[in-house]
Amino acid sequence: MLDVMARVRELLNDYRQAKRHGPDASTSAHDVRYAWLRVEYETAKRSVNECPDCTKAAESLTWPLEDPAGTPALQDAIRHLHGCESRWVASVPVHEEREGKTVWDGVVQVFDLVGHPKAKRAYAWSHATEGTPRRFHVVLGIPPVDGPVMAVRTEISP
Repeated sequence: MLDVMARVRELLNDYRQAKRHGPDASTSAHDVRYAWLRVEYETAKRSVNECPDCTKAAESLTWPLEDPAGTPALQDAIRHLHGCESRWVASVPVHEEREGKTVWDGVVQVFDLVGHPKAKRAYAWSHATEGTPRRFHVVLGIPPVDGPVMAVRTEISP
């Protein structure tokens, strides 16, 4: 069973390396890689759960491309903020640096918008805050925002 845990750690490291070097969601090769990693990861996680000694360690493992709030909560935020429905398209890891330091590292969920007058796409994510509910970020795909990276840059700009 220790071999399975080592494989889980290896998959997570592969994922972290891929997300640091991966381009926007438009590159389907990266989407395929993430899908493969997810299948491998879930398989390894199930194997770990079969081992009573490894169950506690496995409980702390979650698939890193999912937003902690969940897709339905992000869709609720889109509906509330922009008054339209949405369809999930992809999860895109984004690593943003300034002057060699990480200023943002996370996963942006990409949605197609249904019935919005100006935008066809939205980029959304959430994060925990101290003493308050989760903070939701929704950025519309209106120029200059042309992808998940620009959506993050727009939100974290000083």
